This record gives sequence, C-alpha cells and structure tokens, in this order.
Amino acid sequence: MQNIKNVYFLAFTVLSALLFGYTYTRPSYNWDLLLYTSAVVSFDESNPQVIHDRTYHIAQESMPAEAYKVLLTGKYEEDSYSNPEVFLSLRPLAKTRPLYISLLILLNKIGLNPVSGTVLLSSIGCFLFSLCCFLWLAKYYSGMQSFFLSLVIIYVGRFTTLAKMATPEALSAAAMLAAAFFIIEKRKFIPALLLFGGAVGLRYDNVVFPIIILIALLFFNRKESQITRTLVSIGIGALILEFIFILLIAADNPLQYFSSQLFLGAFAQSSAASGSNTYGNAINRFLMDLRLAPSRILIFIVPIIAYALLGKISKKPYLFYTFFWSTVVVLVVRIALFPSVEIRFYIFYLALICMLLLMELGNMIQAKSRFAVR
Repeated sequence: MQNIKNVYFLAFTVLSALLFGYTYTRPSYNWDLLLYTSAVVSFDESNPQVIHDRTYHIAQESMPAEAYKVLLTGKYEEDSYSNPEVFLSLRPLAKTRPLYISLLILLNKIGLNPVSGTVLLSSIGCFLFSLCCFLWLAKYYSGMQSFFLSLVIIYVGRFTTLAKMATPEALSAAAMLAAAFFIIEKRKFIPALLLFGGAVGLRYDNVVFPIIILIALLFFNRKESQITRTLVSIGIGALILEFIFILLIAADNPLQYFSSQLFLGAFAQSSAASGSNTYGNAINRFLMDLRLAPSRILIFIVPIIAYALLGKISKKPYLFYTFFWSTVVVLVVRIALFPSVEIRFYIFYLALICMLLLMELGNMIQAKSRFAVR
C-alpha cells in the first residue's frame, strides 16, 4: 500500500512541477511587481528618481510591450509613472514583507531580475503547497484519492492563477499549511512556530492566523496538542514582537500606517474615492468570483454534505475541529480588518477549510471501517 502511495506521490510531484513550471513561463504581470522591483532596486540605491526610472526600465525590458502598457493604464498607474513621489509612497507596503523582499534581493544577486523573481517565488510556493497538500491527504486517503483531491484543491483554489502573480501569498500559504501539519499530525510546536514566523515575515498581516490558532489550542486542545501555557505565551509574544519590528522598519509612523491599512482607513479611502462601502465592494468581488466560476463552491459543499451524513465519531472537540473553526474565525477577522484586499489573499484560508473538512471526512471513514471490522 505504501509503495503505491509513493508511486502516486512521485507522479503528483512530476505533474505539479510541470504545471507550475508552465505557469512560470506565463506570468500575469500584475502591478505589484513594480512595487517589489522598486524595493529590490532601493537596496543598492537611495535616489528616488533613480529608483523610479530603474524600476520601470527593468519592467519594460522584462515583459511584452502589451503587458507593460497595461501597467501604465489608469489614473494611479499614470501618476505613478510620471511622479516618483507618488510611486514611492507605497514603499512602506513592500517593507512589510521583509522576508519576501530578501528572497527577491538574493535572486537578483545571482542573476534573476525582480520581475522574473516574483513569479518564480509564486510558482515555487504553489508547488510546495501542492506537495504538502498531497502528503497530508495521503494520511487519510489512498494514493489515487489523494492525487485527484490535491489536483481539485489546486484547481478550485485558483493556485494556478496565484502562481503567475507577483505576490508573497503562495509562499506564505505553503508555510502556514506546513505549520498546521506539524501541529495537527506531528505535535511539534517549535517547527510550526518557525514556519509561522516565516509566514509573518513574508506578509506581516499573516500574524492573525497563528495567534488565533495558538489561543484556540491553548483553551480547547492543550493536552492533545502537547503544548503548554509557557510555550504558547512565548510563541505569541515572539510573533507579536516580529509584527511590531516589521512595522517599525516599514514606516516612520508605524501606528498611523497600520491604522491606514485597517477597516477605518479603508472606509475613509473608499468614501473619499467613490463614496461606496468598502465591505460591500469586497463582498461583491467575492460573489462575482463565485458567479464566474461556480465549480469552486463544490469543493466546500461536497465534504460538508458528506460530513453531515456520516455524523461525528466523537463529540470531543479535538484538533480538526479547533483548526476548522479557528480558520473560519481568522477568515472573518481578516475580511473585517482588511476589506479592500483582493480575493487571492484569502485563497489559503479557503483551501485549508476545505482540506480540514476532507481530512476529517477521511478520518471518520477510517474510524467507521475499523468499527465495522470489530
């Protein structure tokens, strides 16, 4: 049985490598690549005009003319192109992703320009996420079932789209999924904490997920997860200190910058721009995404229905339940705090919810099978 799973894992690894290797050759060239390219350029240059000009030059040399023209289309895009001060006003945002920028700088030092580097990191992140997805599902399903379920999650979760974009989301998703795996399956807190720390370094607002998860584990699953109050306190403290440190290096006025990213700032920006409701816009974008691709709903509906039909094996609130409901809470909190962000920022949480449901379903099937044999 294990040999068969290994064969499926090898086949899945090859297929994922080919799939995300292909996405690397078909980047989407979203505007964020300019922001991250400027952060890499500013590592060796301090003159705003030079940073601005070199950033756009690198972008122009690294993509087709049509794609480059799109980056200059729109009022803000035009203002950023013509005015270095407007363009560099977003530099604090790039600084809130210090680990991501460090990886881009490293790739640049070995000869890969930042435009290609952003897409490479996204493709690698999605590849690692897919492997972790298979390995975790394989603990509860056969090799063939894990193979197809992993492909479904990758497709429905839009990871093939995410892999083409300049964003730290793919790498942070892989890190947080691996952290969840270490806690639930291995009961190893230190590796999980290091991975959570890496996710926060990739994107500072990822701190919401590990803090809520650790607090939930402390209250509901302290014995099962084999963690202590002291360990959790140290972990939460370390994550909060990392978050504060990132804010301190990102902006001259950290509190003002952070508040501008929260819902109050988002409401103010939205009202000033169009008078529309930011939360309404976020919900409309989410519903539009579902209308354009209704198949994405199935990955959540099917395991939920199966879960309800099979029933619970135990009423004890163990780790799967805690992680499931904590992830739902994190999703709601993130939407509440950062309503203006795009749907791709929530892909990991939706995929994790789906995986937890599928794994709990597999766990219940295994338990019922063992009970039937007895």
